[in-house]
Amino acid sequence: MFYQKGDYNKAILKLNEAIEASPEHFGAYNNLALAYKKNGDIEKAIKIFKKALKIKSDNPSVLKNLGIAFLQKGEPEKAIPIFKTAIDFKPQEVSILTKLAIAYVKTESLEEALDNIKEQAEIAVRKGFTQIVLTDKNVSSKKLPIPILLAVGAVNTYLVKLKLRGYASINVQTGDAMDTHSFATIIGVGATTVNPYLAFDSLHQRFNKKLFGNFEFDECVRRYIKSVNLGLLKIMSKMGISVISSYRGGCNFETVG
Repeated sequence: MFYQKGDYNKAILKLNEAIEASPEHFGAYNNLALAYKKNGDIEKAIKIFKKALKIKSDNPSVLKNLGIAFLQKGEPEKAIPIFKTAIDFKPQEVSILTKLAIAYVKTESLEEALDNIKEQAEIAVRKGFTQIVLTDKNVSSKKLPIPILLAVGAVNTYLVKLKLRGYASINVQTGDAMDTHSFATIIGVGATTVNPYLAFDSLHQRFNKKLFGNFEFDECVRRYIKSVNLGLLKIMSKMGISVISSYRGGCNFETVG
């Protein structure tokens, strides 16, 4: 009841009580994880989803929610195998993820590459995929990188034009996102989530060089994410925006105030 009303704190309290009374209550674990997720505690939601799967490991709905939680956390590499497992259990119902490379071969023009990515995104959404991952990890000597802002903006605008954008999330895995401005512009052109894998790799390299004192690597990552979130909040607040969903896809880059 509290969950349906949006009072997630009370829902968490009641669901924890239900789990104490019945430790094997699968539904309570699932709803508790969803409540934590809605309340913004993704880390806790992931732990509870995993506990639910220990009771019922073949539930595609929980697997899907766990995969989405990893995407929201910025870890698509962990989400992909979970989505694949969900699809194996119920392929007709859980067709939820496609991964598109943000790169193009040297014989292909940039415009042709963008058209190809937009077409793939459209096909994926029409097939029922609800999570699209745009990644630039496949760049090589034979594949040139497409600027992430251009790729995300193209896919977002194209899906909006076709009235399909609301059916899928655009999750970005990129090395271009390093500072708050990078995150703000990527989200501003339409990204749902951003995984800055190169930033995390850079943090790990500095950690190995003992540049962070006595901090554990996980703590360094948490502090980095917190600083990015605070920076985004500062940027949005200057525009009178209080929630990320109002900023996403708005292209608010020339606001004066």
